[in-house]
Amino acid sequence: MSGAITYTFFAIDKPLTPAQRDQVRRLSRRVQPTARRAGFHYNVEGYDIPGGYKKLLASYYDVMARDDYGQFTLAFVLPYSKDLEAALKPYACDSCEYSDVVVVEKLSDRRLLVEITAFMDWEDIEDIRGLREFPWDRPSDDDAGDDDEYDDDDAEDGYDEPGGEVLETLARLANCIREDVLKGDYRALCIAWDKLHCPDDDDDSDPSSAPPRPGNLKTLPAYLKQLRRMLHPGTNF
Repeated sequence: MSGAITYTFFAIDKPLTPAQRDQVRRLSRRVQPTARRAGFHYNVEGYDIPGGYKKLLASYYDVMARDDYGQFTLAFVLPYSKDLEAALKPYACDSCEYSDVVVVEKLSDRRLLVEITAFMDWEDIEDIRGLREFPWDRPSDDDAGDDDEYDDDDAEDGYDEPGGEVLETLARLANCIREDVLKGDYRALCIAWDKLHCPDDDDDSDPSSAPPRPGNLKTLPAYLKQLRRMLHPGTNF
């Protein structure tokens, strides 16, 4: 979709309280946040979320997907620790083309941000298979709804903003990667670095300039195979 900036946020670990939802609602008269989700849409150049999307990730939400005039970002936050930041920082990179990047950034003493930005085709996103449902939609998780006392009106939210279904799919991908990273599986970040980093920035004399490579890159789940296909081609695949 061109000519617009659209966001979808999800609160994964804990639903927003009514007071928190009121604070999100004040950012735009058109946003109707539920306990788990909020969507923003701007079709006028120069307009965006007041204070920026990182403020929402620092305070309320765990996963975000954004379409910025055809450039997509998937982002998620993790519980902050120095060890985790040190483990993920090697995968951060810039791209030689456009502004494709992998970002690893400390948002607060409690939250570490990871995001991947690239130009992608909508069809590629729609073709992602094997995505896990959000935790509250998994019938096998007996305790998934323990903290959902504020979820009474989530069913009324129908992803009505433009691009909502595509961004929901990208947000589910971000959450799958988030869950993988929390288990110590960094394959998605290695794939993103391989596809997006600028080879001109590499120090050929220093092998340590490349991030660690997981040993199971040849046995990828379907959603990571599609991630590898849909990111802008790099030099290592």
